[in-house]
Amino acid sequence: MMAQHSNQSRNSRQKQVSAQKSAKQGFSLTPQQKKSLSNAKDTVFDLVGKGARIALDYLGRGARALFKLIRSSRVALVISIVLVAVLVGGIFDLIANFNKAYAGVSVGGVDVSGLNDKEIEEKVAQEYAKRLNSAGVTIYANNQAYNDRTVGYEDIYYDDSYLEDDTESEESSDKRVWTTDATSLQAYIDYPALAQEALSQGRSGPLDRLSMFFRQIDLPVSVNFNDAILETLAQDIDRSIGEPLQNYGVDVTDGYASVTSGHDGDMINRQAFKDKIASLLISPESDNRSFVTETEFTPVAISRDEAQKTADLINDVISQGITFSCAGDTWFADASELGAWVQTPIVKHDDGSSSLAPSFALQTARTSVLTHIQPSYESDAGHIRFTNEGGEIKVQATSKGVFPLVGEALEQINIEFFSEVENGSNPSRTIELGTADIPEKMTLEEALSFGIITPISSFETEYTEGAFERNTNIHLAADLVNNSIVKADGGEWSFNGTAGECNAEKGFLEAGALTGGMLVDEIGGGICQVATTIFNAVYEAGYPIVQRFNHSVYFPNYPEGRDAAISWPSPDLKWRNDSPSDVLLVMSYTDSTITATLYGEDMDYRVESEEGEIIEGVKATTVYVDDDTLYPGVEYIRTNGSDGHSVTVTRKVYDSDDELIITDYFTSVYKPQNTIIVRGTMSQ
Repeated sequence: MMAQHSNQSRNSRQKQVSAQKSAKQGFSLTPQQKKSLSNAKDTVFDLVGKGARIALDYLGRGARALFKLIRSSRVALVISIVLVAVLVGGIFDLIANFNKAYAGVSVGGVDVSGLNDKEIEEKVAQEYAKRLNSAGVTIYANNQAYNDRTVGYEDIYYDDSYLEDDTESEESSDKRVWTTDATSLQAYIDYPALAQEALSQGRSGPLDRLSMFFRQIDLPVSVNFNDAILETLAQDIDRSIGEPLQNYGVDVTDGYASVTSGHDGDMINRQAFKDKIASLLISPESDNRSFVTETEFTPVAISRDEAQKTADLINDVISQGITFSCAGDTWFADASELGAWVQTPIVKHDDGSSSLAPSFALQTARTSVLTHIQPSYESDAGHIRFTNEGGEIKVQATSKGVFPLVGEALEQINIEFFSEVENGSNPSRTIELGTADIPEKMTLEEALSFGIITPISSFETEYTEGAFERNTNIHLAADLVNNSIVKADGGEWSFNGTAGECNAEKGFLEAGALTGGMLVDEIGGGICQVATTIFNAVYEAGYPIVQRFNHSVYFPNYPEGRDAAISWPSPDLKWRNDSPSDVLLVMSYTDSTITATLYGEDMDYRVESEEGEIIEGVKATTVYVDDDTLYPGVEYIRTNGSDGHSVTVTRKVYDSDDELIITDYFTSVYKPQNTIIVRGTMSQ
């Protein structure tokens, strides 16, 4: 082993020595090898150069891309910052102004910036409520009437609204001055709506919000009215200083429709009139609320040709009559019956034109049909009971049965008949009525539509619109007796027993009333008109009158001898329900009328009324009353006089078999009422 290892070491040293010698002597290549080596060097240099160029190219592209990236990132960064700022600002703005009006928003000159809806309502109301109710508006017929205001003529000719009998001292054609106020016109300002409109400003989008930084908004305050009352006032003025237009119309008499005459008018412009009153009612100048009104030419809205076309259509519809059939029961409504149902309201179109819209009045038609085709019951004891459930009247029939579906049929007739006949069609003249089971309990409206109950009688009286205190008392008394239920088989109704004492605690005011034949102001003045209206409804229905007293003086606006006086605790008005069904008394009123209606099962009573001879009594005289607030020479009639007299009215009531069941005599003795004239005594 040692010998072998020594040999290997010796050989290795020999190779190293040989290599060192060769290096010292130089390495020699063949020409071919030298050429190959030269070519290889060129190739390497080419590759290195090409690679360098490629690297530089990519480096340039990368640098440009990086530059672009850096540059675009700056824009994106800026945009992002802006968007974030807008978003944050918008959120902050939304939170800061949530349910608050933006800066720069006013309502009728009242700055509401930064206020919520309730605060806006309160702030605007603080300013405008006192304006609206501070003073009325005076309207003059002409400049002469306006100039006369300085010598005390204003209103004195016409202010008789406090009178118990509502008698006017002058005809409306003589009027030169009218006064009205927010209460009389039922005027009001919709503060919640104004608040919501103020809050909506600047909230329709970002641009709308942005614009609020550069503009101021002042929303106008509008006044709402009872349009019917305003129209009544306008008509009164038209009659005095102009000529109301009369549209051509249609009258249906004895089953034949004909044209009624019409003509152009000279009237006040309704919109301008309304706008003027509204502006004055909310004017800050409460001591100067007056204006001279003017009329203008007003052409008819419905021409003779239009009315004639409508009359021809109505005659085509009703001339052949209509047969109603239900479960074997039939009834033929002839042209005269159908003509009584026709109504022709004026309809205004979007283009400003108007036309007549003929149709059958559904309530009138339903009542007529149900008179002939009635609900049927399983037994003869199909009577009616009323209950008052939390202020809502419920109706119950004491026997099961079915009722004809008249309402649905009549609505279909209105849709089909007039349009089809107008277009040349000839609809079927036989109408089949469906039926339905009578519900166990119904609302008043349902019972009326089903024919389960019917209006037995109704009576209306009128009063002057402007008498606030008296009209308030009338409405309060009507509300107290409204929905009175008079039980069947002898149930008795009393005015005082139902309404109670009409005193100040219940909200009644001082108003004109008769005491001992003299006109004085007392709490509850005017409630006698409610009693008189009810008395006449009961009178016409044929129910027994238990107790009734006439007024001490005669009122010409009531039927002769058919008024009813009320006071607490007496005199009273009492009547009795002698029918097998309950009776419901319903009161309704407008600003100039009050109506009493009795509902229930119509017993088909027939009432005959006869007014006896008027027996003259004591004559009235004239009394003068001095007023030192009026100039000398100025006077007006406060109360129109009437002579004393007496009269007896006879009422006879017949049942469905035409048998006389009641004979009543109502004797009224009236004292004279003196004519009262107020005259001026102001010191000069």
